[in-house]
Amino acid sequence: MRTCTLILTPLTGIHIGTGVSIGPGEYTIAESQQKNPVFLRIDEDRVVESLQGDDKRIFTKYLDKDDYLALRRFFSEQTSRNFSLALYGGQTTTGFKSFFKENIRNDNKLLVMEAYRPIGSKRPFIPGSSVKGAIRTAILDEAIHNRPGGTGDFSFIASQVRGRDNRFQEAVLRYSNAKDDPFRTLRVSDGRVDGKKVLLVGPLVNVSTQGMRLGMEPKGMHMAAEVISGKLLGGDGEARLVLSFHQDLPRTDNFKGIRAFKAEELIKACNNFYLAAWANEYARFYEDDQGSRTVAGELNELIKDIRPEKNEFLLRIGRFSQVECVTVNDLRRPWNKRGYGQSRTVFDRDGVLVPLGWTKARIEED
Repeated sequence: MRTCTLILTPLTGIHIGTGVSIGPGEYTIAESQQKNPVFLRIDEDRVVESLQGDDKRIFTKYLDKDDYLALRRFFSEQTSRNFSLALYGGQTTTGFKSFFKENIRNDNKLLVMEAYRPIGSKRPFIPGSSVKGAIRTAILDEAIHNRPGGTGDFSFIASQVRGRDNRFQEAVLRYSNAKDDPFRTLRVSDGRVDGKKVLLVGPLVNVSTQGMRLGMEPKGMHMAAEVISGKLLGGDGEARLVLSFHQDLPRTDNFKGIRAFKAEELIKACNNFYLAAWANEYARFYEDDQGSRTVAGELNELIKDIRPEKNEFLLRIGRFSQVECVTVNDLRRPWNKRGYGQSRTVFDRDGVLVPLGWTKARIEED
């Protein structure tokens, strides 16, 4: 088995969620010593354990009266005074801080989609399954377009989308059951995102094309989320994952044998697929934007700086990666009567719109 380190440097915001939304009784927005807005996840147990004197008597009074709103305000105030009581914290936008204050009594408007982190961790993690899935999509696309028959060999299977995805992948990667899946030879660990500025909380909005131009006026706050803060959101995080290439699995009575992937194949496939996907998205949504309300130009320069000869490649991971990055080219038939690819979900950093999901990857030999 050959192991390498896969280093991910988020370029934009990345949201990999748990399926759980955090209500305003579970977090608060405070102000740092530098007067910057801060998101704090409330830990009620830790707050209660810290109480003494008058604070303890006030808490007991609210508890005895079943005064939910007073208790919520109490936990918020205690956490805002002492950040160390928070379960975890991160940065937030000025706009979301104002929105929070204006809608403090409207729980449904203040739900925040939680980022994935293992129990006990204060930092977000990037699951290896998300990375492996992104690599798999690129490999599938590469395999299809390198076949002599091109996409025609798979067009019928692809047209039978519902319930046929496994059959489609088996045909492309040439295996007949899960034991023969070549991705059994590739393993990717989870990776903690380390850095001083790794979490940002704020609104996500939809923008759309209008005659192949960017409609830059978002339709209000679409939703809010915890995102891994990439370079273009002021973040400095980096995740280090273990990438394991297992040797060719031998032929046995149960399966035919599997050829192991090579790092060079992954790098080439990912760059071919995701660089083209970004170029298309940039041209359709951002290139003609004259309002300078996006960081797409800066992102374009960062992506141009990716060096395959240094084992660097582009990936798009997490929710809001858009349909073009989770399905293969030329055989894309998402189930949507209105079509697809006409809008983007982006992070609204106080009026500057930032795409989601993009990260630079680099394989480093151990």
